[in-house]
Amino acid sequence: MRKLLLILFVALLSVSLFGQDFSITIDGERDAWYNTLTGPDSGYIFIPFEAVDDGASMPDDDADLSALVWCAWDETYLYFYFEVWDLDILVNNATNYNNDAVELKMDLDPYSANTQADPICAVRMTALDEDEADEPAGVDNICSTSSEIDWANADTPPVAGEDYARNTDRNAEGYNIEFRIPWEYNTFKDEAVTVAVNSEFGLGINIMDNDETTRTETLRWCAVMNDLIWNNPAYEGSAIFHPNHKIELLAENHAEEGDGAYNENAETWYIPPAPTTVDEILNSIPTEFALIQNYPNPFNPTTTVKYVLNQTETVSMTVYNLNGQIIKTLVPAVRQEAGEHQVVWNATDNSGNAVSSGVYLCRLNAGTNVQSIKMLLTK
Repeated sequence: MRKLLLILFVALLSVSLFGQDFSITIDGERDAWYNTLTGPDSGYIFIPFEAVDDGASMPDDDADLSALVWCAWDETYLYFYFEVWDLDILVNNATNYNNDAVELKMDLDPYSANTQADPICAVRMTALDEDEADEPAGVDNICSTSSEIDWANADTPPVAGEDYARNTDRNAEGYNIEFRIPWEYNTFKDEAVTVAVNSEFGLGINIMDNDETTRTETLRWCAVMNDLIWNNPAYEGSAIFHPNHKIELLAENHAEEGDGAYNENAETWYIPPAPTTVDEILNSIPTEFALIQNYPNPFNPTTTVKYVLNQTETVSMTVYNLNGQIIKTLVPAVRQEAGEHQVVWNATDNSGNAVSSGVYLCRLNAGTNVQSIKMLLTK
């Protein structure tokens, strides 16, 4: 079994590392190249519902609010792609940052002092466009004010479907946002990012949530969890250019007044929920009773769930949605011997219908033992 897993993983790894040339199409769908990124050290992070300011209201769970984020660079553009889970998608406030939106805050000099005079610029996109929003005045398309990135007033303003795109075709469970920013417009107060390997810039990421008529909470990726990342460079994280179009996302700040601030939760909050090395896959297979995290996760459209029995038991495995409704019976109540077992779920329900994107619970019952895992389906 371990040998088979190793062979499958190496095959998938070879395809992902060597089978994809760098190619990004701005269409609101995940490009194949992004699947070659493995974690924060290459430009891929998960922002869970826990990543909110102290004292802020808290989303219910990852289905209520969470995000997967990918980024990349070349000599001309900075690229970002978001898959956001949000049960209530609203743009009904005339103030753009009080709506459902994704936002970047960038400090063009990552070693600058912690003052409002330092050059921070912003990129923001609301979850809905003018045709979908209840309040079109609150729509943002990569920002449009002179205090941020003034691309909308440039000779060649951003173009929908070329420079930015949205995708809300996810059964009201969330939205995708994708955009690219020309480096020539990523300037503020006469400073600009140096686009070269090993260069870096300050970066904060906000996922804004409006559940009624205004912003209720904001998920963050940054060095210091505080709403003031909008005007305090020392609170932002660091984005470091790596070869092969990759960007390391380091939730630390090296600004002089930041004194080496870092997010102590980074290693639990921002790691995507999937094993990324052969050792992690093999070490995830225990010798005692256990339900192992499905792989891949997130997945589309199939994922494998493995489990280990330490003795012969009557086993059942069921997939539920977050409302506790049965979606799929993966293993009926059957007698199974001790050892390693696995089952594949193809994201369909018991009637054979494809299910929507979102978080699902997989529960394993084996005798008196019960274990559950969360599985994230993306489309």
